[in-house]
Amino acid sequence: MGNFIQNLAKGFIRSAVNQVGRDGGKIISNQIYGDAHSTPYRNTSSQYTNNEEVIYKEVSPDEVREKAIKDGYTPVYSQTHWIVKILYFIFSTFWLAILFNGLPILAAIPSVILLCKGVSKIIDKNEIKMQKIASVAVYKPDRRYRNGEKLVGYTNKKLEIKVKSSEEEAKEKQAVGNSYVIMAVISIIIGIVYNT
Repeated sequence: MGNFIQNLAKGFIRSAVNQVGRDGGKIISNQIYGDAHSTPYRNTSSQYTNNEEVIYKEVSPDEVREKAIKDGYTPVYSQTHWIVKILYFIFSTFWLAILFNGLPILAAIPSVILLCKGVSKIIDKNEIKMQKIASVAVYKPDRRYRNGEKLVGYTNKKLEIKVKSSEEEAKEKQAVGNSYVIMAVISIIIGIVYNT
């Protein structure tokens, strides 16, 4: 047992002496050659040092939109076909007309959904969704790596952002929202008139 402890102590001292030699060599090398042979060091605890001045610049919505288009994002418009909208309007009208006397709250749900969708489009008319398909890295946990993750490959992922809509897009979104609101109001009126 005593021999093991002595060997362990010798190994520890030898390792400490070697480390001091390596660190001293780096100091001398940095003094002679500058940063040309220095070991890169990155402090991940803070992005900026106290000596750096950080300048924030405001980016206009138009610049954000231009950058998104340059990065490959494309606008996403309403993908609901007009036939589907008319069928939903007919369904909500009949649903309201049939159930209005017995279950008025349940009867109004489809029309209220239509109304809420229209109002949300009108409120959000100055924003439009843009998307692109991008290749992103896929990692899995692995403790053998410094950051605790191992790169296993790449996959395509849909990325979405919201940007300022153009004047034409805002008008189109306003028109779609108005049509939803009008359909909801008409279905409610027809349902009430049918039951009186």
